[in-house]
Amino acid sequence: MRDPLLSDNLLEIQNSSLSPNSEEVILTSREVAILFRLSLVTINTDRLTGKMGIPFFRLGRAVRYRKSAIMKFLDEQPSFVSTSQGQ
Repeated sequence: MRDPLLSDNLLEIQNSSLSPNSEEVILTSREVAILFRLSLVTINTDRLTGKMGIPFFRLGRAVRYRKSAIMKFLDEQPSFVSTSQGQ
C-alpha cells in the first residue's frame, strides 16, 4: 500500500532547490531515510557506527543533515555492475 505522506515528503525533498541564492536545506533523520529509501533505524545506526559515513551535524541535541552534504555523499558513492564488485 502506497503511503501518500512518504511520497509527498520524498517529492518535496527531491524538488527543493539549492541555488547559490537560496538558503541551505536542512533535513531530519526521517527525511534522509525517505530520500535514501532506508529505514530510520538504519540511518540512526549509521550515525552511531559511522559505517556508511552519512554526514550530519547537531543543533543542540537535534541531529540534522545538510542536503548539499547528503547529495555530495551520494555522488561520491561508487557504482557497480555486479554485487561481487563492492567487496
